[in-house]
Amino acid sequence: MRSVIIFNKWEEETFISQAHSTFRQRLSGPWPLEALKFEMCAGHPKIWKTCNMSLKCFIAFRQEEGLPSTWPLPANQIQRFILSMDVQGLPPSVIQMYVAALSSMSRLLDFPDPLQDFSTWCMMENLQQQTGLPTPLTMEVLGGLVGSLEEVCSNLYECLLFRAAFVLSFFLALQPEEVAVESCASPHPDLLYMSDCEIQQDSIGLRLCTSETGLERSMYRFARSPGDQLCPVAILHSYLAVRPHGEGPLFMYIDEHPLPREHFLIIFYSALRRLGLPWEQYNMHSFWFGSIVTVVKHRCPGTIIRHLTRWQRRGIRRRQDGQR
Repeated sequence: MRSVIIFNKWEEETFISQAHSTFRQRLSGPWPLEALKFEMCAGHPKIWKTCNMSLKCFIAFRQEEGLPSTWPLPANQIQRFILSMDVQGLPPSVIQMYVAALSSMSRLLDFPDPLQDFSTWCMMENLQQQTGLPTPLTMEVLGGLVGSLEEVCSNLYECLLFRAAFVLSFFLALQPEEVAVESCASPHPDLLYMSDCEIQQDSIGLRLCTSETGLERSMYRFARSPGDQLCPVAILHSYLAVRPHGEGPLFMYIDEHPLPREHFLIIFYSALRRLGLPWEQYNMHSFWFGSIVTVVKHRCPGTIIRHLTRWQRRGIRRRQDGQR
């Protein structure tokens, strides 16, 4: 016996009443819900069994979170649904299956495909490209890391350097190649330099890459937040006060050598162990991933999420070029 889509009563009424007019014609008659179920059951039983499970999970999620029952599916609800499943420890393949089912149902009803949203698509791309994402940093863990640097760094300069590197990596969702180098001998075109910075007393600006080719950069600005111990402006000012003057990598040693990834991870993992956290579950990607998780959880505007995922287009283009 083929499975049918089971709707919450309120959701079923909203789902049908808001359907696109072209599909509503197919739902005309005394039994519109039965027409919808018949349409959904016309395919392979396993496909619609998946749709059934996906919709029930999504309905339960919206009820638990107190989210409105609206169709077409809002992009921020899909993104929070993905994060919720990831936090629960569901495998990426299961998350992809559920979201793909919601996408199919939306297209069947002539609604916009939720995967057409750039931020949602980026999240799904990460699930596809990585067998498992690292543990994302939270604001609380970031504060603990900054507070423990005095105990794991060898001197004041190193402490200020890593405070700036950690905080900016989180708040700007920086990629590892923008912060540190694999080796001093290898080229590092994506590394941030002092020429990418605009420093003012109450704000900072960083030119970050936004194009597929890596040639275009956009300015991202932060204003000072008085009293905030994690204020990027105050922390960067403190670091630049002791950094050697002149051009060069933004994050570098007192001898003007760029920061190596190996040393970044040594300090990062030492601070995590000092906090009693499972360091092996983290890596440099935990910073940008934690940044995106944080803004989605706090329902920040989609424009902010798109800014934080600016590097995705470059990564996707590079993977495509590498496959040619």
